[in-house]
Amino acid sequence: MVTSSRFQAGRIPAYTLDKSTGQARTRVAGRDYYLGLYGSVESRQRYGELIATCVSGVDITHDKLKSGTKIDPGQFTVNELCLAFMRHADQHYRKDGEPKDEIDCFKSAVRPLVDLYGHETVNDMGPIKLKLVREKMVGKGWCRKYVNRSLNRLRHIFLWRVTAELVEPATLQKLEALAPLSIGRTEALDHPQRQVVPQEHIDAVKPLVSQRCCDLIDLQLLTGPRPSELLMLTGRMIDRSGEVWAAELREHKTQHRGKTRRLVFGPFKWPR
Repeated sequence: MVTSSRFQAGRIPAYTLDKSTGQARTRVAGRDYYLGLYGSVESRQRYGELIATCVSGVDITHDKLKSGTKIDPGQFTVNELCLAFMRHADQHYRKDGEPKDEIDCFKSAVRPLVDLYGHETVNDMGPIKLKLVREKMVGKGWCRKYVNRSLNRLRHIFLWRVTAELVEPATLQKLEALAPLSIGRTEALDHPQRQVVPQEHIDAVKPLVSQRCCDLIDLQLLTGPRPSELLMLTGRMIDRSGEVWAAELREHKTQHRGKTRRLVFGPFKWPR
């Protein structure tokens, strides 16, 4: 139990900024409590209420997110949902032990949601509130495609807890009812489509790079792989038994979807 004795001798928990979410945070008995947008009046009030509760001797250290603990879905907040998911994402979205860029994408998607509705229960979320979250994303200058992808990431977070019966299936269905932003029907930016790099630009770059890099550029133009896929190749990976050489990549971008990636080179016509 957390009692007032924990806060004697200047031990009152600090009001701090969590840079990953932009929220105010304080730590009590080894557990982080998220209070809302850092610097806001609401977060200061919640901080004061939390400290007052601790000083009164009320036990607040019960971790609702521990496995095996029965959680009341009616009290499960958006803050708790997002915090639990980010803990999960930090372990799930890794490759060779290194965090993937997807973790940062989830962090940016979560911030507008927790700023607006962090202290509301998850099953109170619906398309109207999600639309306001989307408007906040557009107001930040995010492009249309990134806004749509961010909303899909938020829906994925809710889906993640449907299986634990903390999010009602009907809540997820309501969130899915919000249609994506359409081209020409939104104030969100639309970046121009990527175009093929003109050959004269490539020719201008090649004299400025190393011979190895120049060879990689030529090989990409001939075979179409990603730079990282060529750099990971070794002689043992390439089957040179036929007229067309082939390499099956053990690691690639779509590996987690069960897809295979095969590079082919040739046919080669050697000079006599």
